[in-house]
Amino acid sequence: MAKHIVHGKVCTCDYQIFKVKGTARSEQEIQVHFSRPVPYRVVKLSIKDLPRRDKKGQPIRWINNFGIIDHQGRYVKEVSYTVFLRPLRGRNRVFIYRDRSGLRTDKTPRSRGSKPSMPGWVQVNFNTGDPAVGSTGGG
Repeated sequence: MAKHIVHGKVCTCDYQIFKVKGTARSEQEIQVHFSRPVPYRVVKLSIKDLPRRDKKGQPIRWINNFGIIDHQGRYVKEVSYTVFLRPLRGRNRVFIYRDRSGLRTDKTPRSRGSKPSMPGWVQVNFNTGDPAVGSTGGG
């Protein structure tokens, strides 16, 4: 699947915390936190090529799509970080989409994680440099 970078939607001041703004109406801003400054960039990716429905036919609302790239522009395959997002309303199933494994439902947001608490936000820990995050349900 082709990846389309959307420029001007990511900001950082310390190469440790990145804010990724949404571009589509369904998207929300997320924060990507590394445990220390990293030699990578976080880029905003378009959601237009992502699946619109899950395997049961339920519509997926993509929360955000981003990637982590190295200084040569290659997507980082394995790197640990935490994504902070606003809580989802209602009963939701949370999805991630990765090129290598497709659509998966194994990322359930938790109100705790390995980073300092951010009241009112949910933490999701990742170890892949190219996920898209979405949900079904009320959210």
